[in-house]
Amino acid sequence: MKMTEAQTQKLREITYDTKRRLRMHGIDVDVVITVEGVSKSPYEMAECIEQALGFKKDSYKLRTSDKSFVMLRMVCAVLIKRFYPSITMVRLGKMLSGLHHTTIIAAMKDANELILKKDYDFYPKYSTALKAVERWARSE
Repeated sequence: MKMTEAQTQKLREITYDTKRRLRMHGIDVDVVITVEGVSKSPYEMAECIEQALGFKKDSYKLRTSDKSFVMLRMVCAVLIKRFYPSITMVRLGKMLSGLHHTTIIAAMKDANELILKKDYDFYPKYSTALKAVERWARSE
């Protein structure tokens, strides 16, 4: 079922409020999406993206400036933020090899520009990962 923009916004508000209330009690959580009763985490999504792009497990955590790994982290950042809108840039940075949140913001800006341009190197990777994530989100 596809959610409307109003439903998406309401979900974001509820998620943000829930996270804030939990933090008040000393509980810091990653938000998970539930698809047909199955909870999935951003880490599992990153592993799905790795697998779809032909990387080894936990490659998104490697701290390297090699172009292929940088693109992997960019794809992960864009898709995770898309499917988990309440995840903070700080948490996303920690998840993706401990990067500073400003690095994540810059990477996502660059990735979105590459997506809009349909960059010949980046866009096919993004499309492949997006299709894999959509299948993953529907699976149990």
